[in-house]
Amino acid sequence: MIEKVEEYILKNRLLDKNDKIVVGVSGGPDSLCLLYILYELKEKYNLTLFVAHVNHMIRKEADFEENFVKNTAEKLGLKFYSKKVDVVKESGEAKKSTEEYARKIRYDFFEEILNKENANKIAVAHNQNDNVETILMNLIRGTGLEGLIGIEAKTKNIVRPLLCVPRDEIEAYCKENNLTPMIDKTNFETIYTRNKIRNVIIPNLKEINPNIFNVVTRMSTILKDEEDVIEVVTAEKYKEVVREGFIIDKDKFNKLDNAIKRRVLRNFILSYRNSLKDISFVSLKNAIDIIEDAQNGDIIKIADDVKLIVNYNEITIKSSKDACDFCYEISAPGKTFIEELGTYIECEIKEASDVSDVIKDKNIKAFDVEKTGKKLYIRNRQVGDYFLPTGMTGKKKIKDFFSDNKILLEDRDKIPLVTCDKGIVWVVGMRSSREFLKDNKTKEVIILKYGKNI
Repeated sequence: MIEKVEEYILKNRLLDKNDKIVVGVSGGPDSLCLLYILYELKEKYNLTLFVAHVNHMIRKEADFEENFVKNTAEKLGLKFYSKKVDVVKESGEAKKSTEEYARKIRYDFFEEILNKENANKIAVAHNQNDNVETILMNLIRGTGLEGLIGIEAKTKNIVRPLLCVPRDEIEAYCKENNLTPMIDKTNFETIYTRNKIRNVIIPNLKEINPNIFNVVTRMSTILKDEEDVIEVVTAEKYKEVVREGFIIDKDKFNKLDNAIKRRVLRNFILSYRNSLKDISFVSLKNAIDIIEDAQNGDIIKIADDVKLIVNYNEITIKSSKDACDFCYEISAPGKTFIEELGTYIECEIKEASDVSDVIKDKNIKAFDVEKTGKKLYIRNRQVGDYFLPTGMTGKKKIKDFFSDNKILLEDRDKIPLVTCDKGIVWVVGMRSSREFLKDNKTKEVIILKYGKNI
């Protein structure tokens, strides 16, 4: 077993001499096997090992298991760290699945110890069975090439030395070395998808092909090699298509093959968002289809919090976190501060005869009070907005008005609109609506001044 694992470690460059390793140990057969094998290699590689255990407080045996791992670490003369977390309670409060939340807690804790001890690697006990189960889960849920590769031997500073070993060999190792691992009985329950795959689907597959683990593992290895080649091509095309400032050249993007388009778009979103959560194959396919014939101003929804925006031959990305939504009632008379823009709008009401018919400052406008009413608002654009711009006949959509005036898409939500109950009064700093202007019948005017220092 030790020779097999060491060969895998060398092949995948998982360990170096003088490594300081945080070992995640639950107390089960896999993690106990991992700990003892690394301990056997400790002198040869001059390793420093730290044992880390998270008590999830899910099962009644949890405290006993924590003490078992602590005693094991002390027996081996290794430093022990533990953390107790009520995962069921906290995952509910965080509105996440218990499994997802527990995993985050574990890895955050491992990282915390790694930093505290100035260690450089985290070792976890995923084995060959885990990898096959993961691949089958991804296949059932729907996946691309990456999902069929499964678990990798190394991810950043996390290493998985047992990934080449099936579970039955791990259990045999524990038995031969008189180890008494803790057994999690919930692993035999079929209420979880992974357990159904482990306890029902895989035994049936083994009846068809007893060598199923090696077959799936070999496929995973082949696909990993091919994935590496495709990623090199994707990186080259990404540089050609994506410019600084998170901008995609639409024409160049449309010339790519669909497989590369998907990968370029995934990497584009990942670079911007640091996550691909909720980014599905369907959402990427829909985006690619729309981009093909997209027009200026089109907005393509990728996920609830991510949109692509078409600006002529450029495609930019926007998150809901970037949104600049605001709406304030304007004090009449008085000053109103627009916090999102760091600007003010000041309102005065005067006799019409006291106000010049010509105001040259683009940030000062006068309107007929009888036409607007005294209840005015200042807000950003909304879907379907239109107004009756001065100097033009008919009405104009705000979207088209901004497009005609070459306003960048990322700036459009930051241009304030003054509105009343009857519609848009003023696109601030740009154009007024002709239906609210003063005329020779106007008795009172409402004067609006806009700026940062007024």
